[in-house]
Amino acid sequence: MKRSKAVRAIVCILILCGLLGVCQRHRARSAVYEEACALMEQERWSEASLLLEPYDVFADLYNYCEARSRLKDGDTIGARFALDRIYPLFRKDEVAQLRQEIEADMPAYRERERQKEEQRLQEEKAEARRGVPYVGMDEDWIDITSLGVHDGLRYNNEVKNGTVCKANLYDFKNSDGAVIFTARCVFGRITDVWDSRDDPWERKSYTPVYDPDPFDAKDYIHPDDFYYDHYDDFWDYEDAEDYYYEHCD
Repeated sequence: MKRSKAVRAIVCILILCGLLGVCQRHRARSAVYEEACALMEQERWSEASLLLEPYDVFADLYNYCEARSRLKDGDTIGARFALDRIYPLFRKDEVAQLRQEIEADMPAYRERERQKEEQRLQEEKAEARRGVPYVGMDEDWIDITSLGVHDGLRYNNEVKNGTVCKANLYDFKNSDGAVIFTARCVFGRITDVWDSRDDPWERKSYTPVYDPDPFDAKDYIHPDDFYYDHYDDFWDYEDAEDYYYEHCD
């Protein structure tokens, strides 16, 4: 009998502790909500979103504040993404109004992004003028660097997924005619550079040659043999077979 009373007492204590914990969490969330609302009234959207972020129960309100904050900071696309995460019935009128503001700002946002990209390109171009050609640089900028206009242009091949691509090699020379720098470009971008400024070298007379069949497909009697020797250069057998017949007709 005493044991039964003790068990019931323990259960009651545990239930009471659980209820107290729930009450404490509720009070804490209520305090957070009230503070967030006060910040929202002052249009301190970023602070409100940071306050609400840890609480899943305030997910919609957090996204609303986040959308407001991003729109205020000029990140209109980010604001749209945040708004799209809100449950459709949450603060319908306010969300609808905010969506209209976001859509109205989209043209200005695109213009801001265009100007930022233009500024970035100008800065990158200015940096390129002070240096030498580098991997990743636009091929159109090849002659604006500190090396000046290139002195020679050669070609070679690069194979990508079974397709033969022509690469442009730009040579820069010193006053003695020796090569001091070479930049290789594929698909409009510099992919490789060779800096020989500390050890210039002379290039013998060279006639550009473009090899239409770098894999020598005509040397093979059957596409199976060709694929066996070059399977690493193609996506699959059909890709190699197509290449074989294109160059053996």
